[in-house]
Amino acid sequence: MKLRCAVLDDYQGVALSTADWSRVADAVEVTSLRRHFADEDELAEAIGDCEIVVVMRERTPFTGRLFARLPLLRLLITSGMRNASIDLGAAALHGVTVCGTASSSEPPVELTWALILGLARQVVRENTALREHGPWQSTVGTDLYGRRLGLLGLGRIGSKVARIGQAFGMDVTAWSQNLTAERADAVGVRLAPTKEELLETSDFVSVHLVLGDRTRGLLGPDELKRMRPSAYLVNTSRAAVVDQTALVRALREGWIAGAGVDVFETEPLPGRPRAALAAEPARHAAPRLRDRTQLPHLLRADRGGHRRLPGGEPGPAALSTRSEYGSGCGPRRPPPMLAAMSDTPVKQQNTTAYYGQAVAAFVMALGAVFLGILSMDADPWVRAFLGVGVLYLVTSAFTLAKVVRDRQEAGQIVSRVDRARLEKLLAEHDPFQKL
Repeated sequence: MKLRCAVLDDYQGVALSTADWSRVADAVEVTSLRRHFADEDELAEAIGDCEIVVVMRERTPFTGRLFARLPLLRLLITSGMRNASIDLGAAALHGVTVCGTASSSEPPVELTWALILGLARQVVRENTALREHGPWQSTVGTDLYGRRLGLLGLGRIGSKVARIGQAFGMDVTAWSQNLTAERADAVGVRLAPTKEELLETSDFVSVHLVLGDRTRGLLGPDELKRMRPSAYLVNTSRAAVVDQTALVRALREGWIAGAGVDVFETEPLPGRPRAALAAEPARHAAPRLRDRTQLPHLLRADRGGHRRLPGGEPGPAALSTRSEYGSGCGPRRPPPMLAAMSDTPVKQQNTTAYYGQAVAAFVMALGAVFLGILSMDADPWVRAFLGVGVLYLVTSAFTLAKVVRDRQEAGQIVSRVDRARLEKLLAEHDPFQKL
């Protein structure tokens, strides 16, 4: 019987053609689902019989409640190495290994510059006018040369955006809560002393931050009002970094000249927000295209870039050795499915030692009681020792029972039949090997 694998949110229908699934065709039945499942009941019904699920970024949240409704699920793979929509704690509790794939920073960098150039030259507005027989040359473009590009975030993506800005002859400055002068100097950009200074002095502001508690709502109405009326805002990071209500107001009231966005709080974008978006010519929007190119798909298919997400490992290390973001290929080790389906304890690092201590305590207590019984006619000290031993025996028995129950609830005892199936699969059709 084949393992079942579902690929979710394959909008373009390319998942089955951009990877060599023939390697696992004899052991895995792969299904591509192009429709987005916004309803959890429909999603659970659609993938309830799958042992493996592949998700596209953060399009479909995997919550603890959803994991509980998928008892067969053992391996969850997400494109990229960050996915805030997966509850990793719930995954570990239900014995599900969570892995990420190799990714490339070039596609979002290129899309960032597509949005910047589109805004600077009003490409969408001019193209629409041309197609609809409107006015010939109705806008005046904005030069990039000599203008200031302000980057919120100077990581892998931000630093590459900075280098392209420098190639255009722009003055590039950057800021983030953790950015140091040494890092800014290494990229060749100026470190803005404050976020406010960057916003007030930049002609283009581009967001390249990881979404977290400190960055959620980082740009609200007060921050957007600090920007120049002639400035443009670009966000290809996460929608929640920018207060969306404040952004709409900023565009309508002219706080800024325009915005280019590729991320939304709800994706796919529902009908009414789409209609509202169409009424805002100052906003250039794309339907989450930052990583929708051939390169990331080919990297995932060809370089075998699967790696556990931090906190998403139910078993011992069993993956290809790769860099932090999955680039390159190191010494081979078994892929993550073996850890997911083996009878090795799911939280081996956390519970194995505790389990051993509980067993040892129980055995010691049992031995003490046995010795005490043999010495029942001895002095009162021996009888007192027997009483303590009995009490310790009862306590250690309860502790041992609790540990065993916790290990079972966490999905740590999986049948050897599943392990044998996967060992055979990985021996014959390793889907993660380098081409």
